[in-house]
Amino acid sequence: MPAVYKVPGMDRVKVVQNLKYTKTDDPHVLMDIYLPSDVAGNEKRPAVIFVHGGAKTEYTPKDWGIYTSWGRLVAASGFVGVTFTHSLEYPGKSLEKGAHDVRAAIDSVRANADKYNVDKDRICLVAYSAGGPMLSLAMNGEMPFVRS
Repeated sequence: MPAVYKVPGMDRVKVVQNLKYTKTDDPHVLMDIYLPSDVAGNEKRPAVIFVHGGAKTEYTPKDWGIYTSWGRLVAASGFVGVTFTHSLEYPGKSLEKGAHDVRAAIDSVRANADKYNVDKDRICLVAYSAGGPMLSLAMNGEMPFVRS
């Protein structure tokens, strides 16, 4: 179910769906990019990457209403939104797999920055629930491009 809060322009956001961002045999580990409708040519925008909590990949959290709403909301607000499904399963112990996928998602966004109008040096990570520990990837000083 989508979020209730809406801002003008959410319906005009361009969504690029089901991008493969990491090497895996899991067909559910994919990424969606939400682009502002007013982004021009070579203009670069900060990216907001949403990190879901623990869920089996078969549930494709990137497609849940809350994440599609957040993607549209930030894109309508002028940022590039990124949602993706990663391998942090609950109740399984897969922190390492999840961390690998989160790092791969960040790397993919930066590697494709020109294609999706992303300022690769202005990345924001937002985590929910069991996704919180994944923020530690950016807290050790090795990712100065993650600004918040």
